[in-house]
Amino acid sequence: MSHKPYQPIDSDLYDYLELACTNHYKLYVERVGAPEVVGRAQNVFDKDQIEYLQLETHEGPVDVRLDDLNAITPQDHGALFGRIVYR
Repeated sequence: MSHKPYQPIDSDLYDYLELACTNHYKLYVERVGAPEVVGRAQNVFDKDQIEYLQLETHEGPVDVRLDDLNAITPQDHGALFGRIVYR
């Protein structure tokens, strides 16, 4: 668990996460200091003033801090966007 201060992401980049959750895209997620993860985008939520992307993976739900995102890439054919880089 990271104890660094949360740094909100740019609102334009946030829009891609909302779109991914609305369409339940399967995402390949590149993270800072953690292995990549693949899962279906479920929700963006905040807890204790930190925002997270919730993914449903084969191992169960995974919550990724938004300020730990390096990039997301939808794996679904016909997705409305391609790879989005956050850093």
